Amino acid sequence: MGFMDKVKTGLDNTASLSSQKIDEAKYETKVADKKRDIRKAKDDIGEKLYDAWKNDTPEVRDEIITICERIKSLEEEIEAIQKEKEDLKNRCHEEREARRKSAE
Repeated sequence: MGFMDKVKTGLDNTASLSSQKIDEAKYETKVADKKRDIRKAKDDIGEKLYDAWKNDTPEVRDEIITICERIKSLEEEIEAIQKEKEDLKNRCHEEREARRKSAE
């Protein structure tokens, strides 16, 4: 391949990497949002437990179980998002490598 082909491949790979970083940031934002939801749910558990103790009402068990199930669901969503992000990184890396090798 000629010099200009190598330059074009380099520019394409740079654009691909920039796009990948933007997509990764979007995944990180999603994860941060889910983690914030988990913190809020844990705060809700604490408030419900304290209110139950303060008012001597032990009937909050079902509410706490529901919140705990929500936390578990959010944690599973985080894992899925992180896997998507890792898949994106691998796919983009493979594409850049293929372009680089074809330019040699």
